[in-house]
Amino acid sequence: MARPRSFDRDHVLHAAERQFRTTGYNGTSVDDISAATGLGRGSLYATFDGKHGVLLRQDDGQPIPYDL
Repeated sequence: MARPRSFDRDHVLHAAERQFRTTGYNGTSVDDISAATGLGRGSLYATFDGKHGVLLRQDDGQPIPYDL
């Protein structure tokens, strides 16, 4: 049985957004998001399916630097 989630999803999304705005999408790694949020890599992948999944869940209407 999996453990229940014990983190604030909005906190993770806001911290990841700050990281994306600081270094852009390509300049941000999953490790950067992990460090900014305090959430482990495994939890990030399990919840958001990686950094692209985090980006897709940003919903404040402001563009994120998506430097392809």
